[in-house]
Amino acid sequence: MGVPAYTDFEFYPWLTARFALLLMARGKVVVVLPLLILTCLLVERVYRAGRDKVLSYGWFAWAMGYVFHIRERLVEYKNGALAIIRTALAHVGL
Repeated sequence: MGVPAYTDFEFYPWLTARFALLLMARGKVVVVLPLLILTCLLVERVYRAGRDKVLSYGWFAWAMGYVFHIRERLVEYKNGALAIIRTALAHVGL
């Protein structure tokens, strides 16, 4: 099967994610978390560099719009939950 034909900069997230999955399968969760964070940061940089080109694909633009919509709803839910908790704590006197 081999390694897909990526540029060097795009190859590192691919390699890091596979390595993280291998370590996770061996039970090295503490080591995996920083690798997954690194992978997310690298993928974010690749996405930002080619964002305009990638968003020209209709299916990807739709998916990103959907992801942003879900993220906004989660933030609203979080803010509502925090408001309820703060109200309850203020009512108790904390």
